[in-house]
Amino acid sequence: SALAKICHHHQLPMIPFGTGTGLEGGVGALKGGVCFSLRRMDQVLDLHQEDFDVTVEPGVTRKGLSSYLRDTGLWFPVADGTVLHTAGKGRRPRKTSASYNLTNLFVGSEGTLGIITKATLRLYGIPESMVSAVCSFPSVQSAVDSTVQILQAGVAIALIEFLDDVMINACSRFNNLSYEVTPTLFLEFHGSSKSMQEQVSITEEITRDNGGSDFAWAEDEETRGRLWKACHDAWYAALALRPECKTSAIYLLVT
Repeated sequence: SALAKICHHHQLPMIPFGTGTGLEGGVGALKGGVCFSLRRMDQVLDLHQEDFDVTVEPGVTRKGLSSYLRDTGLWFPVADGTVLHTAGKGRRPRKTSASYNLTNLFVGSEGTLGIITKATLRLYGIPESMVSAVCSFPSVQSAVDSTVQILQAGVAIALIEFLDDVMINACSRFNNLSYEVTPTLFLEFHGSSKSMQEQVSITEEITRDNGGSDFAWAEDEETRGRLWKACHDAWYAALALRPECKTSAIYLLVT
C-alpha cells in the first residue's frame, strides 16, 4: 500500500506480478513502471472447514494449496470450462452481489484496477471417485466438435483441456511421453461411481462418433498426475521448442 501511494504520487505505472503463469504478455512493462512481485506473499491465512472456504495470499499456488488441504477432506478445483455470457444472446447470469460486483470486476481486470493482496476461495468436498482420460482425434475440428457436444449433452465433466498436434508433440518431447501426435483432449470425471459410469459412457460415445481414439484411463492419483503432466508443463514445453527464447513473464522477472 505504501509503495502504491508513492507510485501514484509520481504517476508511475504499477505492474502486479504473481506466480508468472500468464502467457499473454500482460506484465510487459511497455511504458516502464514498477513491478510489484507478489511471489513471497505465499501464506494460507485462514481455513474454515465448516464453511468450505480458505483465505490465501496471492502467491499461493494451486499445488501449494492442494498440499495444505491434503488432510482436510477438501480441495480447490480449477475452472470447469463453463462459459457464461454476461450480456447478449438473451441470457442473464444470476445476481452475484447486492450492488456492484467488485469481486469479479477486480479479478477480471487482471491487475489493471488494483493489486489483490488477499483472496477467499470456495472449497469443495473431495469427490468419491476421480477418473482421468486422454483421447486423440484426426483433426482439430473433430476434437472441438466433441467438446461442444459433451457440454450440450449436459455431461458434468470436471475438467477438459485441448492440445493441438504441435503442443502435444512439444509436451511429449519435454516429458518423454508417448502420446500420439494428433489433436488431443484431456478429460477428468468426478463423482460417485454410479454417476461417473453414465458420464463416461456418454462422453465415449460422442468422441467415438467424431473419430476419437479409445480412452487411455487413469484412476489412482499418481497415474492421473502423470496423465495430466503434459498439460501442466505446457509452458515449459513451449519454451523448449526454441531454447533461446523467453516469455514476457520470464523477461520481466529477470530484469
